[in-house]
Amino acid sequence: MGGKASPEALRRATQRYRERHPEKVKAYVEANREQHRAKEYAKYDAAKAAGECVRCYRPSREGKILCSECHKKQLATVRKYKYGLTEAGFSQLIEEQDYRCAICLVDIETDAHVDHNHDTKAVRGLLCGQCNRGIGMFRDNIEALERAAAYLKRDRK
Repeated sequence: MGGKASPEALRRATQRYRERHPEKVKAYVEANREQHRAKEYAKYDAAKAAGECVRCYRPSREGKILCSECHKKQLATVRKYKYGLTEAGFSQLIEEQDYRCAICLVDIETDAHVDHNHDTKAVRGLLCGQCNRGIGMFRDNIEALERAAAYLKRDRK
């Protein structure tokens, strides 16, 4: 018997080990952080060059390291972890906003960013990337945003 295990069997065995021994994996990663980081980047670079998803090895989106399905799963995980927003909650919110940015009203069906209060962590709504970055640049400062709006209005006269 002694034949080599398939790559899929090795991935499953590795995953099981990581699930059963998270403290050992964490200690190993801490002790070998730089080598681990270099190995991960090499894996990402190789997958990107081959056009493969680094999680499931299916074809990835052009120039990306994740396929569409894994990317959607990652976004859902981040929304749940960072904002407590479930998939159902996200779907309800985007439907309530008619799939549009709460500020500029551009279509955000494929590119919705969760806007939240940085002090309370409460979700305010969904924005396009530009509006989300814009509010972030103003550090949620309403007075500064009002001055910026007044400044832009001056030029329209």
